[in-house]
This record gives sequence, C-alpha cells and structure tokens, in this order.
Amino acid sequence: MAASNPQYQNSSVHDSISSIFNPGFVVDGLLPDLEIVSPDGVHFYVHTRRLLASSSNIFGGQLAQPRHPVYLPESSAILSIIFHAIYGMSILPNPPPLQVAEAALDALIKYGLSIAQLAAPARPLYELVRSYAPYYPIEAYALSAHYRLEDLAVTISAHVLAYDVTRLSDELTVKMGPVYFARLVNLQRSRIIALRNIVLRPPVMHPATPTCNTDNQRELSRAWAFANAEIVWNVLPSEHLITHDYCSPTAFATPQNLTTGHRHLDVCAGIGIPAVRHVR
Repeated sequence: MAASNPQYQNSSVHDSISSIFNPGFVVDGLLPDLEIVSPDGVHFYVHTRRLLASSSNIFGGQLAQPRHPVYLPESSAILSIIFHAIYGMSILPNPPPLQVAEAALDALIKYGLSIAQLAAPARPLYELVRSYAPYYPIEAYALSAHYRLEDLAVTISAHVLAYDVTRLSDELTVKMGPVYFARLVNLQRSRIIALRNIVLRPPVMHPATPTCNTDNQRELSRAWAFANAEIVWNVLPSEHLITHDYCSPTAFATPQNLTTGHRHLDVCAGIGIPAVRHVR
C-alpha cells in the first residue's frame, strides 16, 4: 500500500501490518474501521468509536475530518503502547525501552487521553511502568512523579531506598518536581532514623540464669552498643534487620524489640508514609 503523505514516501518499501491491531482485530463483534500509519511504515487497524470515546480532543484533532488512512508522527513502538493502553491490553512480557514508554505518555496527553485513568493500578500501562522499577528505579520513580501517578510512585519508591540522592541529575530532579523529590528525601531519612532507633535500643534484661547472669547481660549490652555504633552512622535506607541470639532468655526479649522495629520500618517502607502521602 503506497503512502501519499510526503513524510511517508519511503515507508511503502518496508510497510507492514501490526500483528495485533490488524484488519481482523475484532472488538465487541466489530471489525476495525480506521487505518493508522506510523512513519516507520506499520499499519494499525483500530475502531474510531473507541478512540473518540477515550479522547477529550478528537484524538488531537486527527479524527475531526474523515480520512483514510490517518498518518501520525509517532513511531510504531509508541503507537503500539497507546493502542494497548486504550484497549486495556497488556504490553508485557516484552516491554519496550523506558524512553519509548515515556514518549508514549507524552503522546497520550497530545491525543487527549487521560494518563491517570489509563495508568490506574492494575491497568496495563501501570504494569508497564512498574516493570521498569527493578532495572531503572530512579528513572521510573521520576517518570511516575512527573505525571503525578501517586500509586505508581508509592510502589516504585521501595526500589529507591538505597539510591544516593546526591547523584541525582538536575534533569531527573526537575522531572520529578519539588514535592516528589522531598518525599524521596524524607523517605530515606525516616528509614534511617527508624533503623537507628531500633538498633541502638539494647537487649531487654532478664532474670539471671546459670548460663547468663547479670554480668553476662551487661557484657552483651556493651557489645551490642559497640557493634551498632558503626552501623547506625553508615546505615543505608535499604538496610534490613538480622536477628542474632546470644542467650536463650534474651532470645525472647531481643526479637520482640526487633519485631516492633520491623513494623516501624514497614510503615516507612514506601513514599506513601501517612505524613507525606497526600502532599500535593
């Protein structure tokens, strides 16, 4: 199929049809009635009513006048993400590069599509951005923050606990904005303070026994304090607690304190701690 738009003069040589959004793509018993072509020569067949129902600006004005096909400037990878999001179809398990996903989010705005709705929890777009968190945690967090995707930012924040904020580039700082940057810093600070308060609390004393008398317990407390002195000043926000028991009765006292501490750390485990979750 030859392309008549000058921008697509060379696309006909390499034209292809989307494997999913093809002429046989049936939704609600209806075949596609709209052909969209990307600059790299990929043809997508979609439903005009579905696009119009999802868009607040007639799909960027592209559907204001009936024409066939419709040529769009976004690459096929970007358009594929857009159409997957509109139709609620999963983009995994083979996600595109993070930069492509970011460009797709920008395009959603251009075409009058609600990112907040399309990237709501459990939606395909939400899962796509979340899939980048283990590999590009700070970038995925900044992307979520930039578009004010609260639930995504909270979820991804668990992956940035160990990130050194002093290495944060100006570009990423600007992208996430002052509110989400402050939340990131406060999250790490809260985790460190909570962990320090936990490990600096000495083991609870217990009645003397033949294997652990008062002197033994005092020696344990001193050893505990010395061992943790270096830890609390070099601890990272991502550190976790490891229990080591020195004597049987203390084994009942110390883990109880650590269990309480674990709960405290769990409260501070994400950006969504109550003190800052609803800051706008």
